[in-house]
Amino acid sequence: MGPKKIPATGLKVVDQLTEGDIQDFLVPALGSGAIPKLQDYGFNGEAAAFFGITLDNTNLVVAQGDIYLVGSLYTDAVCSISAKQLWPDGPDSASINVDFKNLGIFQFRGSLVSDFLPLEALDHEFLIRGDTVDHDVFGAATGGGEACVRAFLFPESSEYLRLEIRIFPRSKSSLLELFPHQQNHGIPGMKLASETVRFIPNLSHKLKRWGFPMYPFILKGGDLPIPASMAVEFRRCMHLTLSKGVKSVGASNAASLAEKLDALQSKTETSTGLVPFSWPIPAEFLAPTPMENQGKSSCLFCFLSDYSILRGDHQKINLYLWHK
Repeated sequence: MGPKKIPATGLKVVDQLTEGDIQDFLVPALGSGAIPKLQDYGFNGEAAAFFGITLDNTNLVVAQGDIYLVGSLYTDAVCSISAKQLWPDGPDSASINVDFKNLGIFQFRGSLVSDFLPLEALDHEFLIRGDTVDHDVFGAATGGGEACVRAFLFPESSEYLRLEIRIFPRSKSSLLELFPHQQNHGIPGMKLASETVRFIPNLSHKLKRWGFPMYPFILKGGDLPIPASMAVEFRRCMHLTLSKGVKSVGASNAASLAEKLDALQSKTETSTGLVPFSWPIPAEFLAPTPMENQGKSSCLFCFLSDYSILRGDHQKINLYLWHK
């Protein structure tokens, strides 16, 4: 059975964006810098996501498009995992607690899989029999102690994302040393949390139906105005980014996890299959396939209408793009 397609709610263009609309989406910074704007749309500090777009210095090119997480994963609970689930010699009496008070610490960089975060960058504690201990004591008792986490996102509907956080029984530096390739999304880890996160702002707030179920927040690259026609490029960027979900890889226990990690060390990449849900990309935003471009090349020819241009006179230049 193939992946379930997300219902195309709000993807029809009914109302075109104006330059004034786009002006309302501007933020001084993305990430936490967009929180005041998010609050205008109902953000209350709970886990949420928004789409941020960075423009180049002409404001005519999308330089980067990313999903940003904000808020606290839980208000009255922490994520906990037993050492026995991470290290084969880990006892049941030892565990790690992690409090994700600020989900903005995850960086996605155009993907739906975050960078690795070292455990020491998070609000965490090591426990043995319910008592807090330091890293050295925990490591001696469990045969481990080094760990890092990463977040996975994939769309569940046109307004909601599934957030999955996995923890890995290695340090960030050792994982990147073992798996330096870019496609390392298939590194197995144990599930630490799995929750639904809502996009802000979305159509439930009766937004203009501009062809997407949520608005992006925009960071200008220069002082020039942003034309309303850039709405097409905003939609293109958002569609392509939301189509990049991958399926995270887990294990049934610590021994199985260790075997999977060892088996991957000789691989040149650790990419995974698609998630059970797929984001529908309108045909107008689909790039040509490699087969469509195969055997084609482009050459740019410049014909001078008057040789006097070589002397510095201002004459017309005709440009022709030739495909073969």
